[in-house]
Amino acid sequence: MSIPLFRRFVAMATLAAMTLLAGCTDTNVVGKYRDTDGNKLELKSGGAALIDVGQLRIEATYTASGGKVIVKPQGGPSPDNLTLTVESDGSLVPQANPVFTKFAKVQ
Repeated sequence: MSIPLFRRFVAMATLAAMTLLAGCTDTNVVGKYRDTDGNKLELKSGGAALIDVGQLRIEATYTASGGKVIVKPQGGPSPDNLTLTVESDGSLVPQANPVFTKFAKVQ
């Protein structure tokens, strides 16, 4: 195998591996979730989200990538983003957030 042909092979193999990994890291997180305190989180297709904390409903947007979900509230008492880690069982675990506990998927 000549050097230029070998380089092309390595480049194509690297590109194929990167494409495969990118496809594996995105997770389908669309659905309804509830934490152990009864708070609700709904992630809709297209990036829209709703957060229900007690009687308060907060509209939000979200992005999901690489095993993380970032929820960005559009109002409410706390404008801080909520970062969640996607667990292997499909649950969402908040990072450094005292208000929410682990969200389990209900639908």
